[in-house]
Amino acid sequence: MSEPLRNKRPRVDSNDGAFVNHPSLYFEDGNVILSCGSTLFRVHRSLLSKHSPVFRDLLEDKEDQKQHYLRECIHVALSDTGEEMEALLNVIYDGLRFDLLRLTVDTFPTLANVFRMSTKYRIGRPREEIIQRIKRDWPSDLAMHDVKFEVLRRELMQQSAFLTQAGRIVANPQYNTAIMQNENGVIRPASVIALLRQGGCNTPEILAPLFYALSCDTWQFGGPAVGHHVAPLAHDDIERFIAGLERLRSAHASAASHCSLMLTPSHAESCLPGVRRYWSDLAGAMLRRTGRRRQPIEEWRDAAILASQPGYFSPYAVCGGCVRSLIAGMFEIRGRLWVQLPHFFELVQ
Repeated sequence: MSEPLRNKRPRVDSNDGAFVNHPSLYFEDGNVILSCGSTLFRVHRSLLSKHSPVFRDLLEDKEDQKQHYLRECIHVALSDTGEEMEALLNVIYDGLRFDLLRLTVDTFPTLANVFRMSTKYRIGRPREEIIQRIKRDWPSDLAMHDVKFEVLRRELMQQSAFLTQAGRIVANPQYNTAIMQNENGVIRPASVIALLRQGGCNTPEILAPLFYALSCDTWQFGGPAVGHHVAPLAHDDIERFIAGLERLRSAHASAASHCSLMLTPSHAESCLPGVRRYWSDLAGAMLRRTGRRRQPIEEWRDAAILASQPGYFSPYAVCGGCVRSLIAGMFEIRGRLWVQLPHFFELVQ
């Protein structure tokens, strides 16, 4: 029978001079050394074991596995980068409190490292907090999505998404495009999708708003736009996105091309000519957007709000009841498009 490992002579790593101590995460009273490349983290076994079942298993004494030692501490060489381990250990030593920074190109690398590492080492709290941050920035609830969009709207401009010229509805091409281009260093949706996939988060309600946001960023394929917007995605998600984008735009175009079942039955005959003229103007404004970004969810809402303005339908000679039916129909269209997003982008089985 072999004697227990703790009675055997431990293996001591001798290449001490090849390492560099981390400037803040190397504690002299630590009893575990983690090496990531050439960087050493001297930390406390009890703290790692408390928060991570993976670390707990990794640091257990096992009869069939020799422990490595460095500077009289258990030494574990890891494949993680120094930046990744630094991000994780900072969260662990801060009591798993994670100040959720805004998702920007500057903060995203740190957030991504924490997310990947907390997933890998099964530390639930920081991972869940990052998911909640993503859900707040890209909400699955349409009302919350509208609130977010309105905040950006107020920050940018006080113009309408649709202008009226000679009694006709004309799209303002600079309005919603300006909102979606108000990036201020905000990270691209494709990068967030790729991160969630890496962390095993495949929840449709989390991914669908991100795919929609990505669709608002992408209006053509080919040239630099593809690399800029969708390059972080895995091949399967690129295919899923391209197909979903076509489905979304087809559904949007189909809805804009038909206005049936939106009239008050008793007034259908007298109001129908005006409704047709209005809908023709609306469809033209919505569909003449080739070469520009498209935001169907926002376009239907803006059209409905514009149509709600007092006196707006006077040139069309449409009664109040039919106007209300049309407005309700436009809100119904956008709601239907929103709930179908997971199906458009094949996020549900």
